[in-house]
Amino acid sequence: MSDELTLEQRLIRRRKKRVALIALSLLYVASATAAGAFFYGFEALSLVSNLVFFFLLNINVLALFWLIYFVVRNIVRLVLERRRGVIGTRFKAKVVGIFLILIAIPIVLLFVVASLLGANYIDRFFSPEFKKPIEKTIVIAQALYDNERDRVLAVAEMARDGKELPPGYKSTSYAEMPENASSSVRAAFKGEPADEVLSDGGVDVIRAALPADIYGEKTGVIVVDTTLPIGVTRDIELISTAYEDYLHLEAFSTPLKLNYVMILAFFTLIIVFTSLWVAIRIATWMTEPVKVLAQATEDVAAGNLSVEVHVKSQDEIGMLIQSFNKMVVEIREGRNSLEHAYSNLDNIVRNIQSGVVSLDTHGRVLLINDSACRIFGVSAREMIGKPYISVLEQIESEELHKMVHSLNLKAFKNIEQEVRAHVGKRMLHLRIAMTELKGPRGGMLGFLVVVDDITEIIKAQRALAWQEVARRMAHEIKNPLTPIQLNTERMVRKWRKKDKDFDNIFESSSKAIIEEVQALKALVNEFSKLGRMPEIKRKAMDVSVIINSMRNLYGSIKGLDVRVEMPEHLPEAHLDAEQIKRVLINLFDNAIEAMDKKGVITITVSADGKSNLLYIEVADTGPGIADSDKEKLFAPYYSTKKDGSGLGLAIAERIVAEHGGSISVEDNSPTGSVFNISLPILPV
Repeated sequence: MSDELTLEQRLIRRRKKRVALIALSLLYVASATAAGAFFYGFEALSLVSNLVFFFLLNINVLALFWLIYFVVRNIVRLVLERRRGVIGTRFKAKVVGIFLILIAIPIVLLFVVASLLGANYIDRFFSPEFKKPIEKTIVIAQALYDNERDRVLAVAEMARDGKELPPGYKSTSYAEMPENASSSVRAAFKGEPADEVLSDGGVDVIRAALPADIYGEKTGVIVVDTTLPIGVTRDIELISTAYEDYLHLEAFSTPLKLNYVMILAFFTLIIVFTSLWVAIRIATWMTEPVKVLAQATEDVAAGNLSVEVHVKSQDEIGMLIQSFNKMVVEIREGRNSLEHAYSNLDNIVRNIQSGVVSLDTHGRVLLINDSACRIFGVSAREMIGKPYISVLEQIESEELHKMVHSLNLKAFKNIEQEVRAHVGKRMLHLRIAMTELKGPRGGMLGFLVVVDDITEIIKAQRALAWQEVARRMAHEIKNPLTPIQLNTERMVRKWRKKDKDFDNIFESSSKAIIEEVQALKALVNEFSKLGRMPEIKRKAMDVSVIINSMRNLYGSIKGLDVRVEMPEHLPEAHLDAEQIKRVLINLFDNAIEAMDKKGVITITVSADGKSNLLYIEVADTGPGIADSDKEKLFAPYYSTKKDGSGLGLAIAERIVAEHGGSISVEDNSPTGSVFNISLPILPV
């Protein structure tokens, strides 16, 4: 109810304003008209003419004022809406401006030309060239009357002399002045000859009066009258009227020109205002769909994908709106799919056993899952948005800190390393892999760190390894014990029987026992080598030196062809030369034995500075390795050779691992095997 009253009050206030404006306008017209007529009126015009002139002038001025007001108000409103950033006003302003320019140019030109032509026409109408013929006509008419008056005076003299009068003239003698005597008769009685023109019923009569001697005394007057033809009288009267009208209009020349320009300006402004109104309506009609579309675009940009534009149009704007609605539907469906995929990915990341940490290009934490929080002993809320150093502060690990300090985020290289770390009171073995995240165009988006707690796996592997070692040791020890037992029992049996060949049996059995003991001793030595590997001592070195030494060492073997493929310039690698040479010797010895000392060994070396890796391939042309054996080839005490200890490749794999690298085996083409070694160029 209060809203209705407020609306009604607004309507009443608006009506009062309109009434007040109308009253002020009428008051202005009345006061300005009166002031103009009384103080600034034209002397050649009457009071009524001045009032009419200034009334029309002020009406035009008032109309011009209101037209300018409405035009300026619309333009100011459009400008203010544009400054406030109302959607569609810029386009509307451009459309209105274009329409206004297209309309204003011809209208202004037409106004100027029409004003000049009208003023010129009015000036020419009151010019001397136009006025002179009229004045000459009046002079001719006046000369006609003067000539007739002179002629009538001459006829009056003839009548006074008693001569016969020409036809068309009438003579009258007066002894005394008549009652309704004309001016010429009165002058004649005073003794002066006179003439005059009298109008009677549309007919002009020319009269002449002369004093005459009547009865011998100058007491009388002779009056002679003649009547002009009625046609001449009418023509002369028309000429006089036209001349008077012309003089009357000439007094209006300046007001007429001013009023003409004002009227022309008035209609010009009416056309301009009407055109502006039409332009605004057309612009509104044109920009309304664009305005709705722009508003919908802002809503979509703000995240509202339920927007749908309902504007019916069969033109290109309608096609654009249909495409927009289709695009919004596709974006909505895409977002739903992305949200579903993100939800699934988020569930996977949160429930995965590996710790996952996502960093931006500046090293700030964007995502950390529950497993990573559990491993590092932190909460996701505390870490999100903070530098990765905040996570490292919770960990005590010299290996991890060295790895982090060696990182170069601007020239990043993917890394993977196992480290030992103290988190709180726990001692953990962690496998940390860090990779770079790139966009579709190759730009860097950030980094992904995957952390696996392999503490239990390491413990289990160690337990399994020692179980396998114990089993293999028991098996390897058991093998020589049997012949020792048999040979001992044989010697005892021969000794008890006092056989003649006891000496021979004793010698051969003792020799066999000694050989088996030597085998046990070698086995124990190999096991101690595996148990106490020397510490890796890295230093910068040229890898080609090791490769060339291998070629010199094995190149002299008859039937063996050692080939080397490596670039002329290799980066210096930080390695333990003796240990790497030990690995290569083991691979060469295995290859030579597999090829029965006849074949080709090819060693290929390459380096990738971007990944910080040195690659060494040792390929042979032997019979190759079965797929079932490849998986167990690097396990301790596993060997495909009858007399092999099974520790050579296990030791080689451990040396490579201590360098932070890896070793694997694959088939060579057409025959043989290829051992692939990758080592970090710089220590990680």
